[in-house]
Order: sequence, then structure tokens, then C-alpha cells
Amino acid sequence: MDAVNIAANTFTKASGISFFSSFTAGLRCVPPVLNAKYNNEDFKAICLGDSYTLTANPIGNIGCVTWEYAWYTGTGSDNTYWNGTSWTNAETWGAYATITGVAPIVNTIFKVKARCTTRNSCSSADNIGVEVEVNSSPPLFGRLIYTI
Repeated sequence: MDAVNIAANTFTKASGISFFSSFTAGLRCVPPVLNAKYNNEDFKAICLGDSYTLTANPIGNIGCVTWEYAWYTGTGSDNTYWNGTSWTNAETWGAYATITGVAPIVNTIFKVKARCTTRNSCSSADNIGVEVEVNSSPPLFGRLIYTI
């Protein structure tokens, strides 16, 4: 029986001979839905110096095997992007579905985009993002009263 693997662009004859094809132009690509999280939360209040993990949480996709991500902050012309080691002004794409050790020093909204590595026009974005609120001092939950 002949087999077709659309995602990998291969066609295998019953005899075991495989053919590679670049017929992706006509295939449908549906990007994943993204839901950015910080420490698995949509909103996180942290103390200055705390660090947690950003995750893109992609759900579903059709027609693409490998996705790349671009994490960013800002509202347009002032965007900064994660480049794998630091935040920069240049839009950077990579295998960044997860970023560890993220420790903002001011209130920040992190957003993420995804695109197919072989079909860049197949893309999606979490335009709402995840908000991280930075508190400069730990919250006071109560006051101890000493009596002598």
C-alpha cells in the first residue's frame, strides 16, 4: 500500500521506495492557538528579583511540523524581542516555546508569535499576552504586635 506523509512531504510506494516532494504550496496550514503564560498563569504579581518561566502553550495546528516563536514586549515601534540570551530591538525567531529565568524589573506584558519554519506566512499570535506586575517590596500580610 502506498503512503503519503503530508507534513514531511514524502510519498512512499508499497515497495518501500520513498520520494521527497516540495508540494507544500497547495497544502492548507493552520497555525496553533497561543496562550502565553508566566509561571503557568495569565497574570502574575512578583517581587523584584523573582524569576519564572514564559510558555507559549501552543494548541493544535495543521500542515506544519516545526514552529518557531518570537517573544516580545512593547506596543509597536518600541517592541523588544527575545533573541535566545537577552532582549533586543531586532525581531528574532527561534525555538523559544519556553523561556526560563525571566525576571522583569518593571511591570511588563509579554506577547508571543508563532510561524511555520517552512511556510512563514502560516502564523499566529497571542496579542493579549501575559501581564507580570513587579512589586519593589514584599507585601505585608499582617502586623505583629508585641506587648510586654
